Amino acid sequence: MYAGARPVVLHADLHGENLKWHGGRLAVFDFDDCGLGVPALDLAIATFYLRDGRPEVEQALLAGYARTGGTEPAPRLGVTPAQFEAMVAARQLLLANCLLTSSTADLRGEAEGYLAVTAERLRRYLRTGRFALSPPAS
Repeated sequence: MYAGARPVVLHADLHGENLKWHGGRLAVFDFDDCGLGVPALDLAIATFYLRDGRPEVEQALLAGYARTGGTEPAPRLGVTPAQFEAMVAARQLLLANCLLTSSTADLRGEAEGYLAVTAERLRRYLRTGRFALSPPAS
């Protein structure tokens, strides 16, 4: 899909807790996950954190992204909507892996519960084609 694509610097963990106002401007911090990759991944990771049952927030992010020069984020980024959704879901796997490989006993102690949540979220994604953090409304 990205053979020959030029990688760019990604924050790879952009969400509200990694943003602060400073000097009248929005500042980004916490570059622990920073690396090289394709722009679609950075947007997919930010989207992951917005999958909490408030679709208007995610729509605002995607609308803001579209104003930077595109219409639909997935095609503009060179991925299909299904590929973008897979990138969103992949963030769940990365977070589970980080927890399992943590050197902190407290975090490793949370692994069993988090893995159960991860499995349920990914089962739902595979069943529906859409990743969500929160369970569907009953």
